[in-house]
Amino acid sequence: MAQLDVDFVDAATRALQDLNDNDLRVASGYHYERGPVPIEQSLRGGRQLFESVRLSKALPTTLAGLRQYQNAWMRPLTNRVTRPRYIGAWNATAMFMVVLFANPPLAATMVDNSVLLPPGGPISTALGILQKAGIVRHPPAAKFDEGEVELGAIAEDNGLMTEVLTGLDGWSLIDGHSGLYMLGTRFPASNDWF
Repeated sequence: MAQLDVDFVDAATRALQDLNDNDLRVASGYHYERGPVPIEQSLRGGRQLFESVRLSKALPTTLAGLRQYQNAWMRPLTNRVTRPRYIGAWNATAMFMVVLFANPPLAATMVDNSVLLPPGGPISTALGILQKAGIVRHPPAAKFDEGEVELGAIAEDNGLMTEVLTGLDGWSLIDGHSGLYMLGTRFPASNDWF
């Protein structure tokens, strides 16, 4: 797999700050099997959300504070009328996963689903594999990222993620989520990531 390109990160960041055609074109050029439309629409939807949901500039330093931010962020996403296209369960929660990755000491304290992490895609595939192996109780609830944001399904799948951690001392939910992503990815180049 090619390294995450700095040009993509720069263009996507600028598009979220000040939506413009050039940055959308550059960022959308870094697509995989699903083409450029999901990237473009996700950036457009993300910009729309940042305009409508006002959060303070300082990130929370506690899981409870992060969950409050997440609740405010989710309000317009659970409404069919105000939810932008391509902002489904994954995109609705991914920002909070990134905040946890950026603060490893905080992430290490999260052993429950106090902050919801992204379901669907590779996570659903991995949870399905683990359900068939008898490691988790039932199949995942969340399936598609473009569909409705169903908080119950997201919470249910995050609950399944906590089951994976049973008996693993020193593991956080962000660790488990990363492992599930690796297990469930269908991207062929992931075989060479490690």
